Amino acid sequence: MKSLWKIIDESDVSVNWKSKLYVASSTILSGLLGFVLWLVIGRLFFESMWSMLCFIGYPAVFLGFFNSIIVLYNNDFS
Repeated sequence: MKSLWKIIDESDVSVNWKSKLYVASSTILSGLLGFVLWLVIGRLFFESMWSMLCFIGYPAVFLGFFNSIIVLYNNDFS
């Protein structure tokens, strides 16, 4: 996800928009990663809609949202 921040950081928008874009794109990409994981593994063992939502939600919140907030707190915005 650091490479995602480097791509967004090179754009020509304000720091406020960069941080919002990074949090949103990181959350969406992590949710997509969870969905792909559910397609590979979950379809065989967990066929319900609730399991798909768990496979999407947990990575989106913990890997995407919380990780992007930590990365933004550790960035110097220079």
